[in-house]
Amino acid sequence: MAYGAARQNLTLVAASTAGTIGETAISNLQRFDGSAASPAIAQSILPTHAMTLDRTSGLDRVQPKLGSEDLQVFAEDEVAAAPAGVTRLFPYGFVVRRKTVTNSRLLPANPAAGQYDGVVTIAMKLPLQANSADDPFRFNMNFAVMDDSRTRVTESVEEQGAASDAAARAAALGAGTPVMTLCGSTLNTGTTQFIGSATTAGNAARLAKIGGNIALKNVALAYTVPGNTRLSVPAGAGWRAPTAPTAARP
Repeated sequence: MAYGAARQNLTLVAASTAGTIGETAISNLQRFDGSAASPAIAQSILPTHAMTLDRTSGLDRVQPKLGSEDLQVFAEDEVAAAPAGVTRLFPYGFVVRRKTVTNSRLLPANPAAGQYDGVVTIAMKLPLQANSADDPFRFNMNFAVMDDSRTRVTESVEEQGAASDAAARAAALGAGTPVMTLCGSTLNTGTTQFIGSATTAGNAARLAKIGGNIALKNVALAYTVPGNTRLSVPAGAGWRAPTAPTAARP
């Protein structure tokens, strides 16, 4: 549907509703034959960037697909206000990029009929089952759509390490564009902002997540203290309570 105002960082934010499975954004989970898959699988379906196999090294290393790194994570309180009909918004989603422009996500207002300036890749990791006939094959996802006032990129868990392209993606969108990072990241460019983890299931308690076992209520500020020194952080801007690890099949 055409929109009368320009859209900036248009983002699909994962949403739990009364009709989704296992307090996730997943619904209508099916096997290949069309029968219902186990609802327990829903919490193990996790978001990521679009991925590809790198066979040049002979190691078949999975890495993000260039140009399709649309996963976006948020601090918990950034998505605290759920719209009508939504039980909970999760602090992850997928951001729309321009099809032919790499330095802006602005979608011009009043596009002509048949004109589509934006594209988004929704990528999820599916857990394989002991019996391949039980593998999840198709499902629906619920999203709330919003404009994000902040232009930012996310470094996924899968791209962490020396080959991370997150800093280059951020720089292409403008100097100072922040990179949201998860537990395990070694990226430190001066524009990284630590989130820790992102809840992917659980309307009240955290039932599944990507990243570590901690999450931030708000985007991290910079704290510097010498070793073995107590640091007091205001409750409204600090950590959420740590959670126990959640088991998930690869």
